[in-house]
Amino acid sequence: MATGGKDGLVIVRDPTNVRNLKEFQTHSVVGGGVSNLCIGSKLPFFYVAGFDGSILVVSIDDSEYPKSVITPKSSDEMSILTEVIPIAPSDMKLFTDVM
Repeated sequence: MATGGKDGLVIVRDPTNVRNLKEFQTHSVVGGGVSNLCIGSKLPFFYVAGFDGSILVVSIDDSEYPKSVITPKSSDEMSILTEVIPIAPSDMKLFTDVM
């Protein structure tokens, strides 16, 4: 599980123990911070985009970066979704409210 903010900081948490976390400074406050974040359970990387238009691939555990394109298999989490339904910002919940 991961969160990103306007300060450019990405926090990756262990879902079984949210107090176990790693912090990554990915984008600058001046550039607007984090706009989008993508993390999966199978790879030790996350992808983060900033409001300045830059996109980064970050290793969570110092693993080597993939040398080729990784295509999700049918068993991957995203492939079982039939569609993603966007929600209004007013319907979003804060991490602290959910936990």
